[in-house]
Amino acid sequence: MRRVWRCVRDRGPPHAPWARPWFSPHNRFLQGIVLQMVLVGLVVALAGPSGIVAFAITAGINVVVIEAGNYIGHYGLVRAPGRPVRPRHSWNAPRFFSTSMMVNLPRHSHHHRSAGKPYWELTVLEDAPVYPFGTAVMSAIALFPSLFFRIVEPRLADWDERLASDDERALLGKPRRAAPDTGRTGVDVEAATQRRAASRPAAGEAPA
Repeated sequence: MRRVWRCVRDRGPPHAPWARPWFSPHNRFLQGIVLQMVLVGLVVALAGPSGIVAFAITAGINVVVIEAGNYIGHYGLVRAPGRPVRPRHSWNAPRFFSTSMMVNLPRHSHHHRSAGKPYWELTVLEDAPVYPFGTAVMSAIALFPSLFFRIVEPRLADWDERLASDDERALLGKPRRAAPDTGRTGVDVEAATQRRAASRPAAGEAPA
């Protein structure tokens, strides 16, 4: 935690709250730790051991939901080092249930491009990859890797051929385009999907 604190402190402006000393009431990390301890103490005081068990289960579910959302949000997409974030660099899942429950967060690309834009103004941008189902469904599907890969890899293959820049194609080990291709016509998605699947590490293997 101290390493993370030093990293954020050194990269931030000198007037930022995290630029203050570690042992300071303004240290947001310490504030978070204290608040968590207070919350756990309240759970113990009000609900006893059974409350702690329920709290731990709820916290575990929350972690799974958050991490699943993070996983599917950028799965398989690449960006050349030093290049700006574009709409093509994050997945969108604009379905009614997900956008309603998550205040338009599934309109992910617009959120990254315009972080300060009010959530009710977020839209699905052109050239932004889109999942076939909402965030909630895709997060659940991600718990079953074989099914998730079967759904996503054809779309990744389309992303490789249609949206990736030449620099990004180089990262994927693909040749530069002979000519600009802004449409889907002419993309051999089946062949591209097979190339994507072949380049993905097998289960249990670490990425190269």
